[in-house]
Amino acid sequence: MTDLVIVFLFSSPVLALIKLTSLEWRDPKVIGFTVLTFMVVGFLYLTVSITFTGRTVGLKLFSLRVVDARTGPIPTGSQSAGRALVYMLSLASAGHRPDVRVC
Repeated sequence: MTDLVIVFLFSSPVLALIKLTSLEWRDPKVIGFTVLTFMVVGFLYLTVSITFTGRTVGLKLFSLRVVDARTGPIPTGSQSAGRALVYMLSLASAGHRPDVRVC
């Protein structure tokens, strides 16, 4: 949760630009741009913080660290990018409800 708040704070300048340009928040293009911005910022935040320190601010609060299960040290850049990509894709699918019809 802490990391999501940080990603939101890093994304807020872009959201402020949307507000300042008087774009319509309900426009699908604006919604898509906002979601894409949040996803890119989140991906970069997770990748960079895990690559350099092995933890994010949220992980640091609980004294946790990400390590490579085979070798022991913190993950490489490509491992961190893969981890961040899977996290962002799982976050994007959260709340998705398939169309289920009960007869």
